[in-house]
Amino acid sequence: MVEHPWPRFGVLFHGWATADREDSAVLGEACRSAVLADRLGFDVAWFTEQHAPMFGAISGRIAAPHLLIARLAGETEHIGLGTAVRLIVEQTPRQLAEEFVTLDLLTAGRAWYGIGAGRGDPALGAAGRARRRDTFRRRARELTEILRTGGEGHELGLRIRDLSARVLVASAGEQSIAFAARNGLGYFVGMFGGHRHPGLTRDFRDLGGRGPVRAARLVFVAEDDRTAHRAVADAAQYFWAHFTPPSPAWHERVRAWQGDWRTDDICAQLGWVVGGPATVARRLADYIGDCRLDALDVSFQVPGLPAERADRSMALFAQEVVPRVRAGLSSPARTGRDLTAAR
Repeated sequence: MVEHPWPRFGVLFHGWATADREDSAVLGEACRSAVLADRLGFDVAWFTEQHAPMFGAISGRIAAPHLLIARLAGETEHIGLGTAVRLIVEQTPRQLAEEFVTLDLLTAGRAWYGIGAGRGDPALGAAGRARRRDTFRRRARELTEILRTGGEGHELGLRIRDLSARVLVASAGEQSIAFAARNGLGYFVGMFGGHRHPGLTRDFRDLGGRGPVRAARLVFVAEDDRTAHRAVADAAQYFWAHFTPPSPAWHERVRAWQGDWRTDDICAQLGWVVGGPATVARRLADYIGDCRLDALDVSFQVPGLPAERADRSMALFAQEVVPRVRAGLSSPARTGRDLTAAR
């Protein structure tokens, strides 16, 4: 696996699309863009797992991220390939360990495993969500044990290796964050609700978390600020028109707004970082420093934005934004952390 300077940058693929898009087209775009991300030098390509419409009319079409990773093992050379996240509640720890090891063999050591509980059935209510989170932590603990003990006592045919250093937990829940920290796993802080992220990552570190900390952001970069905002204007309006906010608090903010939703308003609600290279680099450097991240995973594909435009944004990000961010974060005082440990 290629070594990357700090901070590292990955790419996150949701497979978001409205009902009029064909599944094959959405999956094909994600795979082609992952191959491009490999050539551009990103450190990991992550694929979500979604089985139901997450945002109303917009759904994620990647239902089996491990299968995309298996396909891309032979189409990429350097980039890590990971799940972000694998919903492990419905799988046994034994099956998960076998899957992770298989992916790591197919990718020659480039597999990463982000794991989470998922939202579950809303009809189950708070008690059902709590049970789901408890099940998640129990199975995550068993998965970690299988990986670290080489599958001892589980009678597995595969030779299990300790890949726990490449397991990351995605959760904003206090107990799950503590679980990740105390079990030596990494931590995904998420994409939305960026104002909470510095506190969540601080909690992880304060609890003794030593694994990698990653977050995700929606980003669009063009040659300058004006060009970038003009390029995303139609996509922002299209996305918002088909978008159902994922939380009650978000619904309240939408209802409270009395005017028209301008492009800037939409981008602010989504935490979508839009601008020229200097603007995007400055905003992301501030965010990475505030959250004390080891890596940032960027999502470029948004419903309504042509795939070619998203890919051009990815290329410009790699060429113009990444060097600026790293230069802006070259001082330990910028993040208040030991940079030698982060590299």
